[in-house]
Amino acid sequence: MTYVLNPLPLLSYFTAALEQLTTAMADDRTIALKTQICNAAVGQQQLRPIFTSLNGDNSWLLSFPRPVEERITSGKAYYHIVHDPWFNGAVNLLGIWLASFSLSSPPAVNNGSDVEGIARDVEAAAADAGILPTTAPITQDASPIDAIFVRFHYDDHLHKPTLLTFASSIPVFATTEASAIIRRWNHFDNIITTQDLEPGLFDGDWTSLHPGSPLPTWLTVFRARGHHELNFASAIIYTPSPDVHEATLLRRSSPDFKVLALLHGLKESWTFNWQTTFGVATGLELQRQTDAKYWIATHNSPLRYRGLLWMIVTDISRTLEWALGKENASDLEQKEVNVVGVENGGFFVLK
Repeated sequence: MTYVLNPLPLLSYFTAALEQLTTAMADDRTIALKTQICNAAVGQQQLRPIFTSLNGDNSWLLSFPRPVEERITSGKAYYHIVHDPWFNGAVNLLGIWLASFSLSSPPAVNNGSDVEGIARDVEAAAADAGILPTTAPITQDASPIDAIFVRFHYDDHLHKPTLLTFASSIPVFATTEASAIIRRWNHFDNIITTQDLEPGLFDGDWTSLHPGSPLPTWLTVFRARGHHELNFASAIIYTPSPDVHEATLLRRSSPDFKVLALLHGLKESWTFNWQTTFGVATGLELQRQTDAKYWIATHNSPLRYRGLLWMIVTDISRTLEWALGKENASDLEQKEVNVVGVENGGFFVLK
C-alpha cells in the first residue's frame, strides 16, 4: 500500500511555529532592552548608547541616543548605525581554492531587514520605558537604520552580498578605498568618504574630521592610519552634550574627550612570522593609555579557513590573564581591567 503525504499542513505548522518563536524572541529582547534602558537612565535622566552584536564577530548595530529635540522631530530615540555588516556566506579572496574564510557560527541576523527589526525593538523599548517624548512615531515603511559605517575595504568588512540587502536610501560612510568600491555597485544613493588621520598626526582638532551631512554634528567618525593598511584605528566620537565628548580613539587631541569604549579583539593572527591582527597585548596597552571605561571584545571569533593560502595562516587565542601576566612589574598597580563579551545577537548598554 502506498501512502501519499500532503506536505502543506506540515509546512504551515512549521512556518507558524517559526513565526511564534521569532515573535517571542523579539518580545524577550524588547523586555530586556526596556529594563536595561531604564536602569541606565536612573540617576542620569538620559539614554545611553547600546551596542548590539550582529554576527558574533565585528558586525554591530551601534545605537546612539539622539538629543531631546531630535527625538521629538524624528520620533526616534536613537541614531542607528550598522558597522561592517557581514552575514551572508563566506569571504573569498582570489578564488575559493586560494583563500576563503567564514564565520564559525551562524550570525544572529541574515539581512538588512533583520537588522531593521532589532532597531525597531530598541525604539519600542525606549518608548515603553516612558522616557521617549515622541510626537511622530516612525512608520514601518521607513528604515530605522540611519547610517552604515564601512571602516575597511577587505571583504569581511566590506561584504557585498550582505550590504546589498540593505535599503539603497541608507547613507554609507566609508573609507577612501571602500567608498570607491561601493560606488561601482550603483546600489546606494548616498556614499560619503570619511577622512583619515595619517601616522604621527594624532594631535589636533578632531572636529575638523567630521565627514559632513547627513551625519549629525554630535557624531564624528574617522580613521587613524598606522604603519600598515591592516594597522589602523577607527574613531567614533559621540557628543551627548556640548561639553561632553565620548569616544573610541587611539590618542588625545582637542577638544578633550574621554574614551568610553575600546573595541578590540583578544586573538592574534599570523601569516608566517608576520602578525596581521594585534590581539590582547596591544588591546591592554591601548586600554592603559586611554583608560577606557569599557573594553568590548570584537573581531575575536575563530574563523573557518579554507584554501591554499590559509595553510600559512594561524590564529592564536589569548586571554586577558595571559596579557596581564606579561606586564612589567611596575605596571602591577594599574587599574583593574575587564573585557566585556557581547554574545552573538546580544546587546550591551554603555552606562
